[in-house]
Amino acid sequence: MNYTLIAPRNNELTAIEQVMVNRGIPREWIHLYLNLDDSVCLDPYGLDNIELGARRLLKAVLNQEIIYVQVDSDCDGYTSAAVLINYLHRVFPSTVENKVRYGLHTKKHHGIAVEDIPSGCTLVVAPDSSSNEADIHRELKANGIDVLVLDHHHAERDETDPAIIINNQMCDYENKSLSGVGVVYKFCQILDWLIGVSYADEFLDLVALGMIADMMDLRSFETKRLIEMGCGAVKNPFFRQMAQRNDFPMKSKVNPFTVSFYIAPFINAVTRSGTDAEKLLIFESLLNHRAGKLIPSTKKGAKGQEETLVTQAIRVSAAVKKHQDDAKVSALDDLRFRINSGESDFGILIITLENPIDTNLTGLLANQIMAEYGKPTLILNKRVNSETQEITWEGSGRGFATEQVADWRAFIEPYAMYAEGHAMAFGVGFTPLELKVFKSEMQNARMDLAKSYNVDFEFGLGESFDNIILEVAEYDELWGQGLAQPMVAITGSFKKSDILLMGKGTLKIVLGNHKTTFIKFNGTDIYNELQSLFPTEDALVRMTFIGTCQLNEWNGNVTPQLKLVDYNVNYVNTWGF
Repeated sequence: MNYTLIAPRNNELTAIEQVMVNRGIPREWIHLYLNLDDSVCLDPYGLDNIELGARRLLKAVLNQEIIYVQVDSDCDGYTSAAVLINYLHRVFPSTVENKVRYGLHTKKHHGIAVEDIPSGCTLVVAPDSSSNEADIHRELKANGIDVLVLDHHHAERDETDPAIIINNQMCDYENKSLSGVGVVYKFCQILDWLIGVSYADEFLDLVALGMIADMMDLRSFETKRLIEMGCGAVKNPFFRQMAQRNDFPMKSKVNPFTVSFYIAPFINAVTRSGTDAEKLLIFESLLNHRAGKLIPSTKKGAKGQEETLVTQAIRVSAAVKKHQDDAKVSALDDLRFRINSGESDFGILIITLENPIDTNLTGLLANQIMAEYGKPTLILNKRVNSETQEITWEGSGRGFATEQVADWRAFIEPYAMYAEGHAMAFGVGFTPLELKVFKSEMQNARMDLAKSYNVDFEFGLGESFDNIILEVAEYDELWGQGLAQPMVAITGSFKKSDILLMGKGTLKIVLGNHKTTFIKFNGTDIYNELQSLFPTEDALVRMTFIGTCQLNEWNGNVTPQLKLVDYNVNYVNTWGF
């Protein structure tokens, strides 16, 4: 384990100011950042084609055209489509119920599924996808179907593309950290202006959910403001009931951190691993006019009874998530065996699977393996074209920023057939020759990918740090993409008796006379590892522990606490002094 202190302690700054400066927010902007108002939200007219697109949609509504909304297969895609449909239903309920259709992908696929477009449709709306599908847009246009794209994914501009494309990455819009649902929200603001209403803000909770799930950078003032407003006014039936269901682990707080752990993963689990019926159930639970519909209960022991669609969706999402977690655990054992044998280590981990695993799991598994082994990871399934018998290797990549590579998708793209998605989370595919060349390049690159942490503060046991950890922990609602949880490194000599195993396998590390302790739930294995370091009862072991700041609230008392992330053994003193 290595760590780097981001910057020396500046005593002119408060602890939270130090963290903000460490995240790239200038000191003079910190007060504004911590107290944002609507003035930081940008003019939606900064998005190219936005009024043109809004007028085309309104024309379709007024002319009673059949409108098809393509629902993209992730949380941002679901919320993007739901915000649009919820908004339209708020203004034109009859049109939505009679003229608007929507379709979900049967697999984790992105873009327009042409075969699913209903007969008579004259306008396809693609929220959160399709910016790179000019050929499909031309095909649809030739058949009398217009396409409206509301997206945020990187794509090269094609001047011959007949679609109306509204994409913050393809114009001069300042905020590149809006996800698809953020672009849809801006689009609804234009509809507000054209229609003469003020409804767009009613759906900011789903805007927040989608942007958190898609890991948008919270250092953007506009993105943070929209997420704050959405988390502060949760109205959507699914979102609200999920928050109520997870009220204890969320500590009754709806913020980027809690949503990313206790809400978004359940939707993403269904988009990846659910049946077609389960996917439709979850999506419709996000629609205000559908969520309260009474349907036959599927709950055990409730045969013949009815329940609301959203109630069933909550239960189904939990079941799918558990099933996905179980499948992931099973697959991880095989992947670990292959990694530990060394056959997949090319500087980064490149795991090629002759017997493909579920494509819905490759991204989750790549993320887990990357976290465990501290290396960027590719998990690639072997694909054989049924007609040509040509072989390709396709799957998912996950990475983290290093000194040499700030964007793994862009780094890999020149070597691959494709690398599409986000900088550190993307789909990727290679021909056999491309993969061979890439493996060779990575073996020769000699990249330094040792597991390392960026810490905001480092202390010795003799220093004062309780109040600093308390102050930082008070701001737990801030942390998310671009604003990593602050980390603290503490170094000192520890006795065997400083390392305790509490009830239910909770590891506790006492830090001298400080109020602060390190804590690790399910920490029995680490406890045994640490205890084995002491050759005698009197021995001292000099160690560095790294953790994130938390508050420990018990019986009305609040004390500082650090959640253990990692540790390093520096020196063992067998003499006990």
